[in-house]
Amino acid sequence: MNKSTRILLALAGCALLGVSSAAARIERVNLEFSPYAGALVVDEQLGFTERVSPLVGARLGIALSPRIAFEAQGGWSRFELPTTVEPVQRDLGMVSGGFSLDLTSHAHVRPFITIGGGYAEDMSTDAAGAIQDPFAQIGGGLKIVGSSGLGVRLEAWQLMLGTRSSGTNNVMQNTAIGARLVLPFARKHGDIDGDGVADNRDLCASTPNGATVDAKGCPTDGDSDGIWDGLDLCSATPAGASVDGSGCPADADRDGVFDGIDVCAATVAGAVVDARGCPTDGDKDGVVDGLDNCPDTPAGTRVDASGCKISQLEYEMLDTGKLRLQGVNFITGSAQLDPSSFAVLDETGEVLSRWPQLRIEVGGHTDSRGSNATNAKLSERRAQAVADYLLWKFPQISSSQLRVHGYGEELPVASNVDEQGRSRNRRVELTVLNREELRQIQDSQKQQQQQQQQEQQQPH
Repeated sequence: MNKSTRILLALAGCALLGVSSAAARIERVNLEFSPYAGALVVDEQLGFTERVSPLVGARLGIALSPRIAFEAQGGWSRFELPTTVEPVQRDLGMVSGGFSLDLTSHAHVRPFITIGGGYAEDMSTDAAGAIQDPFAQIGGGLKIVGSSGLGVRLEAWQLMLGTRSSGTNNVMQNTAIGARLVLPFARKHGDIDGDGVADNRDLCASTPNGATVDAKGCPTDGDSDGIWDGLDLCSATPAGASVDGSGCPADADRDGVFDGIDVCAATVAGAVVDARGCPTDGDKDGVVDGLDNCPDTPAGTRVDASGCKISQLEYEMLDTGKLRLQGVNFITGSAQLDPSSFAVLDETGEVLSRWPQLRIEVGGHTDSRGSNATNAKLSERRAQAVADYLLWKFPQISSSQLRVHGYGEELPVASNVDEQGRSRNRRVELTVLNREELRQIQDSQKQQQQQQQQEQQQPH
């Protein structure tokens, strides 16, 4: 091998090493080694005895992209020169480099073309007329590979040598055909979405950063809430629940049943709910459990807003706006309460305590015995005594809630002719002053009763 050939091969090796090193930093690299065998058909201008000779060699290919590769190769072929003495054989060496382009992206069968150039030289002589020329190369073929990258290449390529003879430039056409065994001995597939699954196996190549993926590179969603595992901060969300961007379920009414599952999404705070998020009412009184202070009220009992039974006194006051206290007695001729009155006043105090929004007049009345002036003063003192008792016994009743007035004998409810009539006229009455507030309470109770009746009529 002459000096120029050795220099050329050394330069080709350095170039190949440089390209290999650069390609190793590229995210999707296939390094393939391909021994090949075939035949070289030379131009008749070369003057060889036989125009066809076996061709062997090897190729090193480095994929620069999924379809483009840099290729460097070397080959050897032996020819015989015509002579009158014993035959003379010439060893023809070729080194070349270039690029190949796959015409499709099919996983296993790809037609391709190649283009490049190289140098050919008679390796056994430096005699005049020996081949020592560069050449251009173009070709194509069919690549058949398996999933592992192992495969074969069937191809043909044209080697064009430029010569000068008798002052004329000539191009000699040489054709090589053959088959290559593709051996992928270095491979590094990229991972464009950074999910840990190489692109060649990744069926979901745009996985969001941080998402957990399966073996195929596709994000998983264990609780099927639409937020990928790895990004889902609440990874055990019940099916059907609405979630925010972090995968956590919302509960707008804070009843413990998540939105999306909650059939009653505006439950009042404090109410006990069932699995659907709807308030329960164990005693069917129209006041939901959790807000019902008397959860065992008998069916059909009229209750107040707290779910407790409304007494007869309360019923009368809320329905009529007036409460005539029967059984409130005083020591004769004075404003001192008789102890027999305490039970009625205690029940009255319980009623007023539950309705602090009502303003009440405590009105005192007498019979016609005595002077008008005396009766007016006595009735006011008696009304004041009732108010004082209620304020003392029930601190939840404020003094601003009560107003005292003495009517004397002005508003009798019976005749003063006999004792029975006079007894009825000696009385204390409670009258609601803010009737508008009372009407709102009455309307609310009617709606509550209607709701209760509807719930009782519904099948269970």
